[in-house]
Amino acid sequence: MTQCLEVVEFDKWEEFRKFIEKNFFHKRSFIFRGQRDSEWKLETTLDRLIKQLPEKLQTEKIVDGHLDRFKKCIRGKRGPNPTNLENSSDIWALGQHYGLATPLLDWSHSPYIATFFAFSSNTKPSTEKRSIYAIEINWLKKKEEEIETKFKENNKEGLDHFFEKKRLPIISLVDPFLEDNPRIINQAGIFTRAPILMPIDDWVEKFCINEHTIHLYKINIANSERDSVLANLEYMNIHSASLFPDLSGASMYCNEYLTLRGKIFETMKQK
Repeated sequence: MTQCLEVVEFDKWEEFRKFIEKNFFHKRSFIFRGQRDSEWKLETTLDRLIKQLPEKLQTEKIVDGHLDRFKKCIRGKRGPNPTNLENSSDIWALGQHYGLATPLLDWSHSPYIATFFAFSSNTKPSTEKRSIYAIEINWLKKKEEEIETKFKENNKEGLDHFFEKKRLPIISLVDPFLEDNPRIINQAGIFTRAPILMPIDDWVEKFCINEHTIHLYKINIANSERDSVLANLEYMNIHSASLFPDLSGASMYCNEYLTLRGKIFETMKQK
């Protein structure tokens, strides 16, 4: 395993909280992502969909066609005065919001919001552990510049011609300016875009060469702490109603609240 990735294990919420405060409160260059199962790779919904296709179709061309099809399908469906979509990243971000399989991964500037998304589902993980990832964005930007510079030096035809064929093997940060997507704001959201069929953890292992600084953390928390985690996050005002500022979020929160209160009541009764 690469020396740039560190895996940390916690059995208790309080241990995890202390680790976050010690290692990240003074660092603002990390972003965070929660995943329900520690077995899962850092891969996108589009990658999982593409892997089901015949191998000869698993190319950037199929990704471009997927985006073009979405652009045609949303014409006339964004209301009377839709926000101008400046580039493909904005279109992908809009699609992500409405359930489109995209090459983007959701992250948050808040480790606790990421923790909520790791624990919100009541489906048990296969490993009995849930994961919160933390990746250093300044390092991602540095690697992006290094890869682009190296390519320019080795290829006279330049980047424009290359991009007509495929993307460079970089992880790009996508921070769309979409006023009609309040979820991004409430979730302190940001996206990454990696090369297709290359999970971010695999990318880090491939491109983190001769480096001895941790740039990616995988923090595993015992699934048995779910009730405690959600109760503590609620006191931080991190729950479905705050993260999904719409009717669906309100409904999800009421269901979560009722379930959580029932479990707390049962615990107190046993004592």
